[in-house]
Amino acid sequence: MRSFAKSLLIIAFIAMLVAILVPLVAFADNSCAAGFYWNESQCAAADPGYYVPAAGLTEQYPCQPGTFSSTAGSMACTQAPPGTYVDTSAATAAVACQPGTFSSTLGSSACTQAPPGTYVDVSGAAAAMDCAPGTFSSTAGSIACTQAPPGKYVDVSGAAAAMACAPGTFSSTAGSIACTQAPPGKYVDVSGAAAAMACAPGTFSSTAGSIACTQAPPGKYVDVSGAAAAMDCAPGTFSSTAGSIACTPAPPGTYVDTSAATAAVACQPGTFSSTSGNSACTQAPLGYYVAVSGAVAASACDPGKFSSTAGSSACTPAPPGYYVDTSAATAAVACQPGTFSSTSGSIACTQAPPGTYVDTSAATAAVACQPGTFSSTSGNSACTQAPLGTYVAVSGATAAIACPLGYFSSAAGSIACTAAPLGYYVATVGATSAVACPAGTTTLAVASTSLSDCRGLGLADAVRALGLDKGTETSLLAKVANAQAASARGNTAAAVNMLKAFINQVEAQRGKKISSADADVLVALAQNMINSLA
Repeated sequence: MRSFAKSLLIIAFIAMLVAILVPLVAFADNSCAAGFYWNESQCAAADPGYYVPAAGLTEQYPCQPGTFSSTAGSMACTQAPPGTYVDTSAATAAVACQPGTFSSTLGSSACTQAPPGTYVDVSGAAAAMDCAPGTFSSTAGSIACTQAPPGKYVDVSGAAAAMACAPGTFSSTAGSIACTQAPPGKYVDVSGAAAAMACAPGTFSSTAGSIACTQAPPGKYVDVSGAAAAMDCAPGTFSSTAGSIACTPAPPGTYVDTSAATAAVACQPGTFSSTSGNSACTQAPLGYYVAVSGAVAASACDPGKFSSTAGSSACTPAPPGYYVDTSAATAAVACQPGTFSSTSGSIACTQAPPGTYVDTSAATAAVACQPGTFSSTSGNSACTQAPLGTYVAVSGATAAIACPLGYFSSAAGSIACTAAPLGYYVATVGATSAVACPAGTTTLAVASTSLSDCRGLGLADAVRALGLDKGTETSLLAKVANAQAASARGNTAAAVNMLKAFINQVEAQRGKKISSADADVLVALAQNMINSLA
């Protein structure tokens, strides 16, 4: 430490000697060294701010702008270093460039303003700094860069201006180096936006960077703000226009059975919907029908008709033989025995009228009573047989007819009365049998009506009365005579056989030589004789 101080004293002493001796030497020969000049009395050191570039000069020179000398005796001026300037002559020091300016070379007489896009935030700067991304300077001489305001960005260094965010993007904070894309559900439709706008109900945006929202297409809806997608209308609802904020329920009479429907479908015949928002139509229940499309209710089948299956578009008329007497019937009812229906759509069965009957179910017509039977009232399931003593000769009779005088019927269901045979008579109406003539008498014709018709006429007399041809008459009379002779001898069997032979001959000639009526008389008389012999 002591040796360092001693060295400083020695250097200072030498400098003092030089300062004393140099002027003396120069004075001795009137020639001053460089850095000094002759001031007419001695060699004087150049003042600070001045210089003397060579020996033997008689004046000092001021430092030019851009240079300075800070000490006496300078042989040259010093150039202002970078970051400083000298804007006057005879300067003794360089001046630091102010913030916002700089000098990048030696010897500057003025500082340069930081150009747009740059800044200088300190004194004595040798260079301007580029504004960082996210900032800019739009004027020269900036001491700081300005942050890009919301809605703008700077993505490079050295920017002189911020760029507006393009439509579809935004920046919400200062100093952005890039804009943010509008997220799904939002949009930006202008330049320089500081925020994205939420899509309104009825619209959506499904991708980032949208400049406009898309309307919900038909069949979809958006019921909130800021939607990234449209929602499908659920079954039972639809939307027919774009931009819907809600789906419309299918109105009564229609249905929607799919998602994302753009229209409701009318219920088909046989189906209906009575309320809104149906995803399917209801089938018409049994006993009901729907004849048109778009029905809101099913109609009950009218009397005379029915529907036996669900979903009917029309009721079925009751077929012939059946009837429906109520509304909303699910089946037709068969007509009971005694009744019928001949046409379709009957609301009641018709009773079989008098003279007819119906003996089965589901009949389509009444049947006429057969001859021998009748029905006197309506609704009969069977006809009544004509009772004994009566007859029914025709079909469809409403009453039996009593056998007239001379006739009888001995069995039920007769289609005709039997004439009283020869030897018999019927004297009352509605007789069930004929009355025999007294023994030894007979009637001369069938259908005799009284006892007085019985006569004592013999068989031989009857043969002669007919006027037969001689051969036939003779043969028949011979048989009568032989029968009478055998009877007289007490040979009844021979008499009966002869009478039977008589009858056989008469039957052989019936319709030939003997008329049928005459044959009946002869046969009756012969039979009476046989009966009397027995």
